[in-house]
Amino acid sequence: LLLVTPYFVPSQAGMRLLRKMRGRDLTIKIITNSFLSSDAPLAQIGYMRYRKDLLRAGVELFEMKPTLVQLQHDQEQRQFAGDFRRLCYSFIQGGGSLVQRGASVIQIGGSSLQFGRESRGSLHAKTFVLDRQTVFVGSFNFDPRSMKLDTQNGIVIRSPELAHQAAYLFNEGISPDRTYRVTLLGDDDLVWITEDNGREVRYYREPLSRFLPRLSLHGLSWLTPELLL
Repeated sequence: LLLVTPYFVPSQAGMRLLRKMRGRDLTIKIITNSFLSSDAPLAQIGYMRYRKDLLRAGVELFEMKPTLVQLQHDQEQRQFAGDFRRLCYSFIQGGGSLVQRGASVIQIGGSSLQFGRESRGSLHAKTFVLDRQTVFVGSFNFDPRSMKLDTQNGIVIRSPELAHQAAYLFNEGISPDRTYRVTLLGDDDLVWITEDNGREVRYYREPLSRFLPRLSLHGLSWLTPELLL
């Protein structure tokens, strides 16, 4: 299973399914946004809650690197007050979207898989490849909001040729110049592994992030129901 999604919150039911798939020796690789590449910092809360359990289950995680524009935006905009206002507004509206989430952008064909749009988020494709036989492409994010609150759609294409092409583009997308590979050091410490000019680089906290944004997101995680993520 090769999965691409900007917002990934598997839920307990999803974790049971992933563990069952791993029990059948199925390889599972996932590309999603990193802390800084995401245009929905609160949406990262749900993913971060499950990240270690995913890795312990044998799921391979890859997080998109932020662009220079996103790093500049982080310096200007990623503040506790802004995230807190969006959270409060969401509760006032009775569970409305915490952030604006754009439609999927993916191109299967040619020589590239297109990630991104005008938003600062670098990943907005929603797709998966199963058994090199089937491809799904749509607007469905793999999170509780898409399953229970939002109206989403997608298409399932049973085509080995198209699935192999999508798998090839997926493997291009997880190259170290585009993503961090997330692993566990021991049983509880996260490590992000990438390359810089051909040299392996390791991060032991959210790559390139600052202390205050991490602290504010951790604080907001206590106030945010999973259904809103």
